[in-house]
Amino acid sequence: MPNISLSALLVSILLVLCSPFSVEAEEFSLLPVSDAPELGGSEGYMLLYVDAGGTAPSFEFARIARADSEPLPEGERFRFVTKPHKITLKGLANGFYLLPMTKGQYQIIRVNAPHYSLPFRMSTDNRPEWRFVIEPGRTNYIGALHINTERSASHVEIDLLNRIAMQEATIRELMGETLNMYPLAFHTGYRDDFYRDTQSRKNIEGAQ
Repeated sequence: MPNISLSALLVSILLVLCSPFSVEAEEFSLLPVSDAPELGGSEGYMLLYVDAGGTAPSFEFARIARADSEPLPEGERFRFVTKPHKITLKGLANGFYLLPMTKGQYQIIRVNAPHYSLPFRMSTDNRPEWRFVIEPGRTNYIGALHINTERSASHVEIDLLNRIAMQEATIRELMGETLNMYPLAFHTGYRDDFYRDTQSRKNIEGAQ
């Protein structure tokens, strides 16, 4: 038996207990955009386009210790400050859905994509493209989640795609007056200079 000190053992136990994977995730369901509830003072909407195949797809996420909306520098370490939450996608038709959430920066830590007898889960806990920000009082678009129905025993095509430039007009049409109360926002876990440039041009044109 290896010689392990008591202090090392205690540190290992604490790391397991502090991990977002060590407790069962609390489950939530997404809402159609037509059922958007009123937001609390520290809440914003998470807005997501869902295209998820399989028998019981879902994803899990947790809030990280990051106060502002700017993405973390490449390779910077972070810690989770909440237990994981799970969003079930089972039975959802393709389209936009939302969920009121407390402000903060979040990391999607796992995507579950079982299909009958083929279980599958993909860990995303350290990937910046699976990170998003919730600003209070705003509608925070986080992307388009695609889970392909077709798969092999060991592979499923899963992506969180940045489609804001293509989907912004549709979002504004669908949400209408809601966006007057809770304006559209978009912050990824990485710098999206193309979108920032597009928004700057719109602001300049609107001021003329």
